[in-house]
Parts: sequence; structure tokens; C-alpha cells
Amino acid sequence: MRHAEQANRLSPIARLLRRLRGEQRGVAAIEFAFVLPILLLLLFAMIQFGFVFVIQTAMSNAAREEARWIALQGGDITGHDVSASTLDRLTPWSEQFSGFTVTSSPPDAPPAADTVYVEISFSLDEIAFGDFIGLFTGETMSVRVAAQIE
Repeated sequence: MRHAEQANRLSPIARLLRRLRGEQRGVAAIEFAFVLPILLLLLFAMIQFGFVFVIQTAMSNAAREEARWIALQGGDITGHDVSASTLDRLTPWSEQFSGFTVTSSPPDAPPAADTVYVEISFSLDEIAFGDFIGLFTGETMSVRVAAQIE
């Protein structure tokens, strides 16, 4: 009898909470709702870093190939558009993004008189999808390759 009297004296909210205390339905959905944003953030971060890595590798290969070509020409780039040639080597990335900047130094430039340098820079702002935390905002990725003239 005492329990029945206590139950009648409880407020409707307290009675609802007492009734739901042992209830387990829907717990997995709520836990999933808490974990899902973290899992999505990790997934998109892995995709983003993979994308950056692929572009950096393509930039490195294009700069190396162009520097080697110039070195095999004896450093003479007369009539050769280094920027256009390097961007051709960056296809399909150079067609998809416009943020590539190519610079080269002639063989007589310091620090070594018999070395050619090709540098490619790229603004990461162009490829930062879902950059919620500002990780790539205003960042530039660059690759510089040197080739000795033979």
C-alpha cells in the first residue's frame, strides 16, 4: 500500500522517468547519432589527405621529368615553354584545377651553375572540400626539383 501511495504522489514526469529507467529501446540509435559525425569527419579527412598526396606525387613527377628534360638539353630552354610543358605533364590535374604555378631557373642561377631547378606550387584552397576546421585554408603545397646538366 505504501508503494501505491508513493506512486500517486510522484509527479507525471517522475513517473515517466521511473517507467523508462529500465527501457533499452532506441539506445543504439542514439549512440550511433553521437558517433556518426566523428566517423564522417575521419572518413572525409582520409579522403582529403589521400587526394592531397596524389596531387603532390603528380607534381613531384612532373617537376622531375621537366627538370630532367631541360638538363638533357644542356640547360638550353630557348623556344621551350617550361610552364606549359610541365602543366602538360600534370594532366589531368592541370585541366581540373587552375592553381598550379610553375617556375624554373636557368643553369647559371645560384646556388649551382650546372643545375636546373623546376618548382611547382599549388594552392590547397582549390581542393579543400569540407574543410570545416580550416586545415588547408591559405596553404600552398610546393615541390622543387633539381637536375644536374650532363
